[in-house]
Amino acid sequence: NHMERLETIQMDMARWILGGSKKMTNEAALGELGWRPLKICRENRLLAYDNHLQHQPDDRWQKVLWRENRVGEMSKKKGEMIIKSGWELRVVRAAEKYSVDRNQVMLESKANKLINRKIAEKWLEIWKGNMEGKKSLKWYKAKEWGSEKYILMEGETKWLTQARCGK
Repeated sequence: NHMERLETIQMDMARWILGGSKKMTNEAALGELGWRPLKICRENRLLAYDNHLQHQPDDRWQKVLWRENRVGEMSKKKGEMIIKSGWELRVVRAAEKYSVDRNQVMLESKANKLINRKIAEKWLEIWKGNMEGKKSLKWYKAKEWGSEKYILMEGETKWLTQARCGK
């Protein structure tokens, strides 16, 4: 899978930037740099672009194609919507994962802020869950979760540097 390979490269790059060893946990590297996994970044951009397309004038070719891909055909057997394209399937899955209502009417900039916030909150939840299972980050976990703002806002923290594995 290409995404898995790209995420491996991202983690190798994070360790290289921080001067960490292979023993450094992914959570420490991502937290220290304020990065999110590429899959989450891709889903964020996917939802933001889908939102952008919704706000295009109806006569724009992007909007016409978006509308054609979004409108499915009703299945006579199950009464469910059949999704026509891979694009729509990825958008639907991402919207469900991050609890984004694609039909909510609001200004494009406000919707993008909402999308970014929901994804940041979900990433924080995932990151915290992953942190709990890492014995090597015991020292960091004993500290207050000062990095919550960091993970949400992509700021900086000094604690994760000290929590590197093998150092």
